[in-house]
Amino acid sequence: MAEVYIEGYISRKAIERILKNWHEVGADKKDYSEVGSDNPVRSDGVSGGQINKIMIDQALKKIPNKKVQYSAYARWIYNIPASRTLARLGISRHTYDKYCNQAVDFIYSEINGERAGVKNLIELILQGE
Repeated sequence: MAEVYIEGYISRKAIERILKNWHEVGADKKDYSEVGSDNPVRSDGVSGGQINKIMIDQALKKIPNKKVQYSAYARWIYNIPASRTLARLGISRHTYDKYCNQAVDFIYSEINGERAGVKNLIELILQGE
């Protein structure tokens, strides 16, 4: 199947990778001003990784279920051991994992909006070929 590219789309895997590497994403502050047109840092000095991190941070703040939001922050942003988070929130490990998956799903939907549905539709059409 052909790879579908949609401008501005961020995959679930990319979101999970950014969350797992939260403190390293966008940490590359090298000056690429001499590199030329294939410059990995935009003219304003902000990399794509930094932009994605900002968008994910904004989506995290919008998660309506506070336990889902707290679970995501504890796991990825503050690196709090799961045992402490489970005790603090009074939840099981299964529920904690479910909340973290719900956080990724929310972020995915929040960032991609209609693009996620369009990508799924295009992939379904291409599968039928």
